[in-house]
Amino acid sequence: MERRSTSKRRSTWHWLGALGAVLVPAVVTAALTLPNSFTAGTVIKAADVNANFNAVVTHANTVETNLGTLQTQVAALQAAAPIGFARIAGTTVTTFGGIGTTAVTATGTGFPYAVTFTGNYPAGITSSKVVVQTTAESSQSGVTNAIVNTATATSISLSVYVWTPVGMTGTGTGALANNAVFVTLSLGK
Repeated sequence: MERRSTSKRRSTWHWLGALGAVLVPAVVTAALTLPNSFTAGTVIKAADVNANFNAVVTHANTVETNLGTLQTQVAALQAAAPIGFARIAGTTVTTFGGIGTTAVTATGTGFPYAVTFTGNYPAGITSSKVVVQTTAESSQSGVTNAIVNTATATSISLSVYVWTPVGMTGTGTGALANNAVFVTLSLGK
């Protein structure tokens, strides 16, 4: 089973680079500059010490605000990014990935395939919070559909149905040996 192709790895690094370009400006804060410096043997005024403390507090508050902005942006990106995706041909998983997904398995005939995504998913995930999209690779596959059976923080189990067009096999149901389907999982609200 091929985990990810070279082009998928490049795509991931390009995506991460773009993510960094978007997020880094949100947390870049000017360096802390203290208004007063002191040398040994000189008199220090309380107002100068307090001005230095105020500069430190202002800087810390700015960093905290920027961190909150960054956390909000990351949460929005995680909600939009797929938590899992896979290309399944017959019962062979040819590629897979997504945020937290470490493995994908498929068994069955296409009516249905039993597909299990394994990985580290958000705590509190349930089957009603997983949005699944299936797409047939070619006209050989006709229509696809999926049902999320269970979802936990470590695995997501689906039933993926593939209907072949009437006339392709004479039955209009079930899967051909060369059918391939793409499955994408996202986290809904």
